[in-house]
Amino acid sequence: MALRAARRIIEPTPVRLTPTSWFDMAPAPTTSELTTTGAPTFIVGVPRSGTTLLRSLLDEHPRLFVPPAETFAINWAREADPVSSFFEITRYDALYPTGTDARTTLESAMRAAIPAPTSPTAAVVATMEALAAVAGRSDFDRWIEKTPKHHLIVPELLRNLGPDVRVLWMIRDPRATLASQRRRWGKRRILSFARRWAVAEELAARFETSEQVHVVRYESLVTDPNNVMRDVASHLDLEWHDCLLTTTRAGEPWAGSSGYQAVSPASLTRYREELPATTLRAIDALLAPRMKRRGYTPDSSASKALGGVVRPAQEWRVKKAVDKVLALG
Repeated sequence: MALRAARRIIEPTPVRLTPTSWFDMAPAPTTSELTTTGAPTFIVGVPRSGTTLLRSLLDEHPRLFVPPAETFAINWAREADPVSSFFEITRYDALYPTGTDARTTLESAMRAAIPAPTSPTAAVVATMEALAAVAGRSDFDRWIEKTPKHHLIVPELLRNLGPDVRVLWMIRDPRATLASQRRRWGKRRILSFARRWAVAEELAARFETSEQVHVVRYESLVTDPNNVMRDVASHLDLEWHDCLLTTTRAGEPWAGSSGYQAVSPASLTRYREELPATTLRAIDALLAPRMKRRGYTPDSSASKALGGVVRPAQEWRVKKAVDKVLALG
């Protein structure tokens, strides 16, 4: 019964493109009010789904500007002092230490562009423009902004940044994603994780029919990087360069953050050694329909009764989160 109920709760819904932001708390600027040096590009997805890997593969392309860290604009754009919050939340406080000329230039540019709370879209654009100015870059066709959580504002980004905006949406097996999150940050609650993965997957399904959005499966990226990156280059209207098969960060070699070679299938089944059987059964029960939609095969153990692994209140939480996505319509 628990298995059937859990699957019914997160059954995928019919795909419909609905570019309306359901996280807007304040009106976002219109496209005419937002000017960018290069066309905007966003890498999004559930954290630890391969977003950093994809950014590292794009890092050295000569027609791209790729800053080395996330902006997390969704977390600070509406704070009373957005720029101070930006430096408190992101790695840029360490990358541009207080007292350096680069920090002074960056902070001055951001305060001029973001004097008060604003929308995440406007905050991202202003931040990327300021970072490009500090780096002395204007010779690029696109900039790349990688903040996984920004999948929650993709509707807003598409609506307000015009036809040239592109989104690269990473999808990874939820079992491997959960194992990677636990490896990096410690224990993660299964139901909270499942809810977030379900919301991200549903949003991806809603918007992947748009020519502006391209979904990248992590598993395809690490097993067939040549073809996947050629598809990515085509989506971004980029000339092919072999650097798209080399992982770097700020131009320096980058070997990945999980103890494996960056582009390698070695980590695909590592989760089987790290996650308990009860965790695997719960993830499969909660997410099986969506996993199948993305080409992931649930473990055979998921067909067994879950007993007390999934409680009704937890199932309700998953349903409530997915309902937020359904409210897009």
